[in-house]
Amino acid sequence: MSTMTIHKDTNIIKKGLLASTIIILLVIVKDLSHSYLRSYSFYLSESLLFSIFWVLFAPTLLLIRKMKHVVTAYYFPPIMTLLHITLFSALVFSISNMFYEYPFEFFKTFLNTITRYGIVCLLIYSTHLFFLSQKETPLKTTTKETVAEKMIVTYRNTSVIIAYSDIVSISSEKPYIAIVTKEKTYLHTSTLKRFLEEKTSTNFIQIHKSTIVNTNAIVSYTSRKNGDYDVLLSNQKMVRASRNYSQKFKPYFDHLTLG
Repeated sequence: MSTMTIHKDTNIIKKGLLASTIIILLVIVKDLSHSYLRSYSFYLSESLLFSIFWVLFAPTLLLIRKMKHVVTAYYFPPIMTLLHITLFSALVFSISNMFYEYPFEFFKTFLNTITRYGIVCLLIYSTHLFFLSQKETPLKTTTKETVAEKMIVTYRNTSVIIAYSDIVSISSEKPYIAIVTKEKTYLHTSTLKRFLEEKTSTNFIQIHKSTIVNTNAIVSYTSRKNGDYDVLLSNQKMVRASRNYSQKFKPYFDHLTLG
C-alpha cells in the first residue's frame, strides 16, 4: 500500500470520527431540548445509545464511496436501509442488555425505527448514490473522449501514441499496415479491416483494397475517366481511389467542398 493511499485513508477516518462526534452532539442537544419543552426526564445514556442510528451513516456512506462501482443498482438504497436499521436495532438490543437495567427489545426497536426513520434513511442513501453517480459521469465522458482522439501504434517492441487527426492515410504492408502522417510513416501490427472496426473517428474511408485515407487530408482529386480517381493528400502524396470502392468514396467526393 502506497504512502498516498495510507494518508488518504487516514484523512477519511478522521473525517468520519469528526462527523460522528458532531452527530452525537447534535442528537444530545435535540433530545435535551425536547425533554425541556415537553417536560420529561432527559437520560444521557439513552440519548447516546439512540444516536448510533445517525452515527452509522458516517462509516456506511464512506464505504459506499469506496465501492461505488458495485453499488449503482436501483435496489441498493432499499437494501442499505434495511441493513442499516437491522444493524442499529441489533446494537441497541446488545448494548442495552449489557449495560442497562431495562433493555430494549430488538423487534420493537426495529419496527419503531423503520416506522419513524425508514423513509429518511432511504432518502439519505438514495441521494448520496445519486450525487455519487453524477460526480462520476463527467470523468467517464472525459476519459472516453481522450481515448477516442488517439490510438496506440505498436510495431515489434515499440508503442507510439498518434492522434487520429495527424493520420493522412493507411496502406497495407502485409503482415502490417503503414500509418502515414505528414512527418513519418509507422508500421503497425494490424489490418485495414481491423483499423476501420476499431477507429472512433468517422473521417476515414477506404478508397482501395490497400488504402484508407483521412478525408480531412484530401487536397484534390482527378478523375481517370474509367471510374478511378487520383487523390492528392496533404503530404503531397498521390493515392488511387478504385472504382470498386466507389460506393464508399463517391458520395463523399460528390459533396466535397474544397477549401
